Amino acid sequence: MATEADCRTLLRALSEHLNHTARRLRMAESRGEWVAILEDGARRFAGYAAVFLTDDPAVRAGPAFAEVLESKDTVVTLRDASQLGGALGRLPEALSGRCYLFPVLMGDEVAAVVYAEDAEQPDRNALELLGAIASGTLPGLQDSAPAAGGGLIQIGGAKARLKVEIPEADRALHWKAQRYARVHVAQMLIDQYEAVEHGRRNRALYVYLKDPIELQRKEFRKLYLDTCASMTDYYHEELVRTLANNEAPMLGPQYPGAMR
Repeated sequence: MATEADCRTLLRALSEHLNHTARRLRMAESRGEWVAILEDGARRFAGYAAVFLTDDPAVRAGPAFAEVLESKDTVVTLRDASQLGGALGRLPEALSGRCYLFPVLMGDEVAAVVYAEDAEQPDRNALELLGAIASGTLPGLQDSAPAAGGGLIQIGGAKARLKVEIPEADRALHWKAQRYARVHVAQMLIDQYEAVEHGRRNRALYVYLKDPIELQRKEFRKLYLDTCASMTDYYHEELVRTLANNEAPMLGPQYPGAMR
């Protein structure tokens, strides 16, 4: 039977692995290097893992991948050509008849998908966290603003999205704010892993994580909300989406809510 010390050792090893992977992803100089780092990080949590970039037409043609692109959320699907399309031919012999697809975002678009399968079940929580950590780090795409003709940015979690018009002069700052929120919430998941688990179980995340949340809320306000009239509280949205798994009540009644 595992002791409390054994559990702490395992949690420390997990946080170190995720933190090391996050640092390597941020330093990657090419897309190929980035993919290799992310695959290496993911294979600790599944019998087999692979990374697919979504600018590949063969990937986008698979119905299950298309669902990830649309929902921006994890998809569990059958491991066959009817769901994976041409991507199936790039995979080794099956470990299971079921597989998991985890989105990696750039801005509000899915730039890559982490594919995972296992003879039993991959570690879904760890792989979703890894996807959040990897979001915003793909080389060549960081902090890219939307095309000049668009002007629309989607905000909100996977279950509720709202398209809002962003003034052209503010678009790059909005993307930076979104990336800031994703990176810092992902880092909090690594650094405060035990507190996050307790907060989720007790539906009181804000109580367990008040200090780091308030520190970043204050910083987000100073950097973005106080300097841009059109800015949205992306930090709040990321807390709901990633920390609370799209269940705002999980933050608890003490959470003060969005700053704008």
